[in-house]
Amino acid sequence: MHTIKSPLAYFAFVFLVSCSKPATDNAVDAEVYSKGIQDWQQQRNAYQVSENGWVNLAGLFWLKEGINS
Repeated sequence: MHTIKSPLAYFAFVFLVSCSKPATDNAVDAEVYSKGIQDWQQQRNAYQVSENGWVNLAGLFWLKEGINS
């Protein structure tokens, strides 16, 4: 029979065993997930074209003649 000689190895083993969780069913409804993604995209697009969005801020600087970086 093997014995654990190091207390650190023993505590590491106990810690790992105590942290493990039983397998649970984490199935996500694909339709709900897709709806959430679509809602986020619509909110993001609405913000980008809003008064404070980056699309409107990009046009606030006048371009000078010649090359503009």
